Amino acid sequence: MAIIKTLKIITHPQGARYNATLSTQPVIHVGDLDTVTNDFTIDTAYVGSVLVAEGPGNTGYNLSGTLTKTFVSGVATFTNVGIVPDNTNTALDISSASLSFITTNLNVITSNTFQISNASKLVVTSSPVPTTTTLGRVMQIPVKVQFKDVDNNNIPLSGISIVASAQGATMSGTTTLQSGVSGFVIFTQLTFSGGSQVVVTFSSPGMTSAVLTINLIPTNIIKPRRSIVVGDAPIVGDIVPFEIAINIPDKQLWVADQTGTPILIAGGGTHVATNNFSSGATAPTSPAQGDRWVNTTDAVQYTYYQTAWIQFNN
Repeated sequence: MAIIKTLKIITHPQGARYNATLSTQPVIHVGDLDTVTNDFTIDTAYVGSVLVAEGPGNTGYNLSGTLTKTFVSGVATFTNVGIVPDNTNTALDISSASLSFITTNLNVITSNTFQISNASKLVVTSSPVPTTTTLGRVMQIPVKVQFKDVDNNNIPLSGISIVASAQGATMSGTTTLQSGVSGFVIFTQLTFSGGSQVVVTFSSPGMTSAVLTINLIPTNIIKPRRSIVVGDAPIVGDIVPFEIAINIPDKQLWVADQTGTPILIAGGGTHVATNNFSSGATAPTSPAQGDRWVNTTDAVQYTYYQTAWIQFNN
């Protein structure tokens, strides 16, 4: 049996992007390795520290944060190691990287290779971008926020928190989401109370924030407008965004879009909308954008928006 003192990477670094800390920070153990059985025993009495440095052959970046950690009971946990571009990397090119860990008189070990993202900003990419919502109700248009680079290309940066904060009104709902593999999140449950206009900021460390201004409509404004005059159709200015208007003799139903423009939904007793409508205890498979579904289990109507069924609020 041959025993050597060595370092071991317990948690490899991940989630690297320029001008930000790693989303997963490295954790290093020091201990005794049996080179025959490959068994590793942590040395809780070890006195010393470990330095993190750029991996062999890495270029285009430097490290930031606290780069030396003292072992405590054989464990060194890094907390704020970050990536910054060096003066040769003005384009913030995506590059492969690794980290090396160095302790006096012990072997140098190197982490798994990871990618450094060149994401630089957050952008609201909802279609359409919401400009109004009703006080006290979940936003009818969910907010999609995407990581992008300086050239406005989508960046598939995953596992990073995006936080929504508000000024001008009180915001509730889920305000922190983790980006998926495509590098975006969709806020589906934001609700506002108080105020007539709210400025919502979407932020993530190291990124230029996305800012969205939303006009808040009192709940008591959203009610059906009725006409008993034949041929009397609503025009822009008659109804506010998402308000309903009904012409009783013409059997017409109008709904204002997000700009306040009336859209004919049903006319002459005949439904003219093109979206599919279904009901049942389980959601329809392969839905199209705008499809409606009534969940017969909870008696709630949903609309399919981008990638998910969103609760529909009249």
